[in-house]
Amino acid sequence: MKQQMLLFRRWLLRNFMPEWLWPKQIVLDGVGIPVRSMPWSFGTKWLLCKKGYEAEERALLLGFLMPGMQVIEMGSSIGILTAIVAEKIGVNGRILAVEASPTLTKTSSVWLSKYKNCTILTGYGFPVWSAPNVEISGFNEIRGCLGGTVSFTTTDFQKVSANPLVFDLQKICNEYKIRPQVLLIDVEGSERIMMEVPLDLPASVTDIVMELHPGLYPGKKKDQDAIISAIQHNGFSVKASLNGVWHFTRV
Repeated sequence: MKQQMLLFRRWLLRNFMPEWLWPKQIVLDGVGIPVRSMPWSFGTKWLLCKKGYEAEERALLLGFLMPGMQVIEMGSSIGILTAIVAEKIGVNGRILAVEASPTLTKTSSVWLSKYKNCTILTGYGFPVWSAPNVEISGFNEIRGCLGGTVSFTTTDFQKVSANPLVFDLQKICNEYKIRPQVLLIDVEGSERIMMEVPLDLPASVTDIVMELHPGLYPGKKKDQDAIISAIQHNGFSVKASLNGVWHFTRV
């Protein structure tokens, strides 16, 4: 019932707020972001106009992003961070973004098409080099237009997943010929796979910016600490954290 009420509230706000009242675009960290006529919720457009969208990720990323960098983004949602990264790394850089929602990737692929250094994939991103045989049992987008949560189990640690929509780092790097220096991760709880299998992150990766979601983990903060420990044991240290978003840098 609560979810249905939230959906009804979003419907009211979207349909009774005249679209012409929204600005055509806003400028976020020097990057033009379209607002008017975009199929996003009232709350998302409001947050964009207030310059509060993904403020923590933006603050951490802008501290080290440089032209020419190669970036893998898992959980790209509506593509706002994707656009900002694409602008900051320039034409000699490259960003490959993975998002589970086909609705979101359909829209973002259109408005992000001006960035020739950007590739958008529809699929389930798992931030480890080789994911085991992952079985996807559900994807819940009910929370709104920014993405959703994936229900999954790891069924066989000796085999990689045969599901073409499952993307681990090995598959992305090998199939799309990218050598990432930066991992940008917001996969709404799927990062807990880092507790179960070796990370084996590529040696090229120097920085990780990741939102952790202890409320979605069975062990809550204990699981979050285990994820942080796994990253540290892979050769990284905590550079900074802001409201649940962490920046790790290679030691």
